[in-house]
Amino acid sequence: MTKERLEQLISLRAEIKELNREIAAIRSKNNEIVTDKVQASSHEFPYTQVNITIRGLDMKGAKKRRAAIHKKQCMLEKRMVEAQILEADISEFINSIHNSEIRRIFHGRYELGMTWEQVGNALHCDRTTVEKKVSKYLREHGETAESSETAAGV
Repeated sequence: MTKERLEQLISLRAEIKELNREIAAIRSKNNEIVTDKVQASSHEFPYTQVNITIRGLDMKGAKKRRAAIHKKQCMLEKRMVEAQILEADISEFINSIHNSEIRRIFHGRYELGMTWEQVGNALHCDRTTVEKKVSKYLREHGETAESSETAAGV
């Protein structure tokens, strides 16, 4: 397991939140009422030309919004599947850590999504200390974790 792969989960979760917000924003746009002016003639003689204002729903805009929502939902579903797979891999990796303190650091940062500052506060130390412990652990144990992942075909 690499630090980049662990950080990818945080990024994926943020991307999922952004996609949800974008979908909600598109949905919140109500069907727009558009107005236009057309020319017509009077119903009675002398049949003079008059301008009439008409109103209606913007069907092209509604169709575009539906297409945009569908596209964003497909992206969202894809990212959610990626995140679930990555969460399972990371959870398995974290549960394989024997050192309780290191396991708590990884759990707080990568499973709970805490900042380094929050993880440091939870363990009563500085944020740089927990970052260094993670880097050291990955440096010392990364090669064995990577080789077992490669052997497993991941």
